Amino acid sequence: MPKIKRRFISIFVLLVIAAAAFLFGWSSIFTVKSIAIIGVDQSEERVINNRINIKPEVIKIGIPLARVEKRVVASRLLEIPWIKSASVKRNWISQSIQITISKRVPIAVITNSNGRTFIDEEMQLFILPASNQLISDLSKLPKLTLMDSSQKSLLAFDQLRQKIGEINSIDINAKSIQVQSFVVNSAAWSITELVIDGRNLKVTWGDNQDLSLKIKVFRELLQLPENAKIVRMDLTSPLSPIVK
Repeated sequence: MPKIKRRFISIFVLLVIAAAAFLFGWSSIFTVKSIAIIGVDQSEERVINNRINIKPEVIKIGIPLARVEKRVVASRLLEIPWIKSASVKRNWISQSIQITISKRVPIAVITNSNGRTFIDEEMQLFILPASNQLISDLSKLPKLTLMDSSQKSLLAFDQLRQKIGEINSIDINAKSIQVQSFVVNSAAWSITELVIDGRNLKVTWGDNQDLSLKIKVFRELLQLPENAKIVRMDLTSPLSPIVK
């Protein structure tokens, strides 16, 4: 191929690339016409829009679609504690941006937080907006009192929560069992308030050492007819349990 022809082709390719870059990145032909936020209610959407609009804005109506940095938008949204993940997609046909939000799912509400601070399965603490409609729906969640929020205490809570979750009401001759509250003074001391067939039972677990054994003793004690009305159980020493 002659040198002049090759040069012409190279220049043509560069012009096409430059034209495409201008068309998608700078012209007003492919601009953001709309922004759709999926997976949230109105109050949560307002929080998201406020975060997006903080200077420097990461996305807004009218900017070229190609200049929307999806990772930057997602990173900005992940700064909101109750957002677990954020997916950002462009639609070149409708010239829109779709943001799909996955929210953290609360497993307990932190006491002394006006019912707004929650914890999820990843042991992440987060606050829901005051007007969030979920707050009233989550009023039946167990209450968690953390004397400290160290990783050891959170791990102790998570281990105890999972072990209690494995208890079947049939195993303790009951129709239902529900955790009303957890108190974690430290990694070495945990207490739960349970409701078994409408009866409150306070259980002192101590630390999580021998937790499997403590759960086994818990089941066995509640299977005994003489313990049908107990309101307190101390399993700090599982081989020497105390019931009242």
